[in-house]
Amino acid sequence: MSLGGSNLGGSGRQEPLYIIPMAIALALAAFAGGGLGLWWNSAKESQAGAAEADEETKTAEAANDNQDEGAKAENGQAD
Repeated sequence: MSLGGSNLGGSGRQEPLYIIPMAIALALAAFAGGGLGLWWNSAKESQAGAAEADEETKTAEAANDNQDEGAKAENGQAD
């Protein structure tokens, strides 16, 4: 008796399942996906860190300029 081309009787030829190669492929895909995810996340964080550091530099320079102007005003110096 056959349904849709599959042999239900068990006396016919069975296709191999290739369990070991499938397990290896699954493990490789998981490690590759995890590695790429970590790499992507670190790349995004480094870009955000660079932008944050640039903003901190601008803020520090502005504060330094304000301090210099305040010191000049106290000493009676003009530009």
